[in-house]
Formats: sequence, structure tokens, C-alpha cells
Amino acid sequence: MNKILFIVPPHIKFNDFMHPAYNAKVIQKKGGYYGNTFTDMPLGVLALSSYIKKHSNADVRLVDFNIILNKLESFEFSSFSEFFHDFFSVPEWKNYVPDITGISALFTTSYRNVMDIAQCCRHIFPDSIIIAGGGVPTNMYNEIFRDSQCFDALCYGEGEIPLAGLVQADDKLQYLENNPSWITRRKVEKKESFQHSFIENLDEIPFYDYGICEIDEYGLNPAITAYASIEEKNQNFHVMTSRGCPHHCCFCSSHTVHGRKMRYYSIDRVREDFKKLRDQYGVKTIVFQDDHFMGNKKRAFEIIDIVKELQITARSEEHTSELQSLAYL
Repeated sequence: MNKILFIVPPHIKFNDFMHPAYNAKVIQKKGGYYGNTFTDMPLGVLALSSYIKKHSNADVRLVDFNIILNKLESFEFSSFSEFFHDFFSVPEWKNYVPDITGISALFTTSYRNVMDIAQCCRHIFPDSIIIAGGGVPTNMYNEIFRDSQCFDALCYGEGEIPLAGLVQADDKLQYLENNPSWITRRKVEKKESFQHSFIENLDEIPFYDYGICEIDEYGLNPAITAYASIEEKNQNFHVMTSRGCPHHCCFCSSHTVHGRKMRYYSIDRVREDFKKLRDQYGVKTIVFQDDHFMGNKKRAFEIIDIVKELQITARSEEHTSELQSLAYL
């Protein structure tokens, strides 16, 4: 059985955590106020976990440092690096010894944290294969290999198919060198090109593996707590019903991971997932994290009908006003 450890780094720089700006969202701990890290459910990791478990026998664990930082009663470390080493030095993790350590790197604000986590894991888990995926490795692999010697490979774009192949491979390091969706130092030095491995039919990804999360702790999510009307903060779940975006916004690099072609979960699959979230987890509010939820207007209406049918509510971090308008039609 492969043991896989997924790590979500803090989405905040250390200085911004220790010394938040006057207009920043903060959290109070012993000793004062600290920058508040947003705690969105890491849907990419949850999709990876469910897909891996579908194709192999794997023991998957998740550490989301955004949740952990928000939960701490006090913070007595001089750096995030010191904090990471302290966290993973306990027997629970030393005895776990992951075969693969995967760091999810979505935002450039976490770049330094990704480097520090990789160094920490290389020290504590010297035999683990250390990889990273997401928008940062896809676009900044040259910088990552320049700044760190700890990574065995970085994933180019979406990771379900490349990671499932890695888990199943007998010679994992050779697989990383042979598969065009994995970026290695040797390939970069030889200026090789890389390829996406998209799942065209998103229904092939099983129901997301929410069970590896500390579910109740995601009620801390400021994107939801900002809505005064939502009283039951711990009954909101994040979802993605599509991938891709055809637009060319200058500030966004989502297309480098998910592509510009829109891909959708089927409406039947969306209904099935929402019903499962309601019945198994008591979900009251669905939070859409699609990059382009309104990519298909007819489909958006159908999804809102499902929300109304199941007597739950919906919010979107990208299209809140549009969703509210649709809900009244």
C-alpha cells in the first residue's frame, strides 16, 4: 500500500501573518493579532485523493496548514520553517513515513512556504518522493528548481492521471523521467517540453474525498463568514462542477492548469454529489469554485434548479451576484 501525504502550505507570507496590514483580515491569538489565512477546501487535493483511491490501494493523509494556523491558540515560532519542522517532528509523522509527499501550490504568496515545507520533508522523510503541483509549479518550475534541491518532480497542469500513474509505477523515479506531464530537473536542463494530461469526462473522477479533511474546521473560511445571513458556518462545502476557462484575462493563469476548453461534470453527477453532501454531511450551503461557472447559461440554470430542489443554498467566490440573481428566477 502506498502512503501519500498531501500538504497545503499557508496561503500567506510569514511577515503578513506576523504583522498584518491595518486593513487585513486578522485572527486573535495569545500575544496579539495575526494575519488570517483563508481556509477554502483544497478541492484539487480532494479530487486527486478520490481518483488515486479508485485506481490503487493507497493510504492518503492531508495536512492543511491554513487550518492549523487558524486553530493555534498561540504562535511561538520565529519562522514558518521552524513551525513546519516542529509539526512534522512528532512520532505520528515520523512513524508514518510517506512514500510520496505532494505539496499543493496554488498561489505565489505561498512560494517561500512551499520551499520550506519541501526542505523540512526532505530532512524528516529522506526516502519520500517529493512532488508539487498546481499553478505555481506549472508556471514557475525554473524558479523552483533554482531555489530548491528537494523536489523529485513537479506536475504540469492537472494531476489525476500523472499521479495515478506514479502511484502504480514499480520504478517511480523512472516513471517521472518518462512521463511528459512530470517536470524534472533533467528535462528542464535539456529544455524538453511538457504535456497536459486532462480527464475529458470529469465524471470519471469519483465523489471528492472530503473525508481526509478536518471538515468542521473549514467553517473558519472568511469567504463564507463574511455573509452575516449564514449562521451555520460549518455546514458549507466547496464544489467544482467544471474545469477550464476560454477567456484571456491578463491577471489569471488558471488556463495553464485546466486549459481553455470547458469541461463539465454531467448534470446527473452534480445532482448526485449535492444530494450526497446534503444527506451524508448535512450541507446547507454549496460554495462554487468553478473558474467559469457561467460558461454555459442553460447548465447554470439547471444547477440552480438542483440547489432549489434539494433545499440548500449556494454561493460562489467568483459569481455571487449572478448566482443570487439566478436563484430568484
